[in-house]
Amino acid sequence: MIKGHEIETFDLTQKELGLAMRLIPYLKQKTKDNPVQSKDIIKGLKEKWGYDLKPERLRKIVNFYRTNSIIPILSNSTGYFVSYDKTDIETFGSSMVSRSNSIMCAVIGLQRIAYRKDK
Repeated sequence: MIKGHEIETFDLTQKELGLAMRLIPYLKQKTKDNPVQSKDIIKGLKEKWGYDLKPERLRKIVNFYRTNSIIPILSNSTGYFVSYDKTDIETFGSSMVSRSNSIMCAVIGLQRIAYRKDK
């Protein structure tokens, strides 16, 4: 859970875990050539199963897939897709590392401000 975002980032519920498992066959059909956007997943869940999923919870499900090595779901500006291609996975992983490094640089910059003597 992320402090300040507890409502969005609490652990997946049993219902969400079940939903996550039901989504796998659908997501496995999504490739780089036919990705799916989160808004379309959410809309489809509502129409097909009457499930009202918030975007934050979908991101939590996607993170669950990744952290538990369930399916290699990747994303880019066009949407989510599954790829078992080693290069695709490594490229996406490198992108995630770059994003996390950028976040850490921002943390360090904020800490410098917090501990600066000239405030």
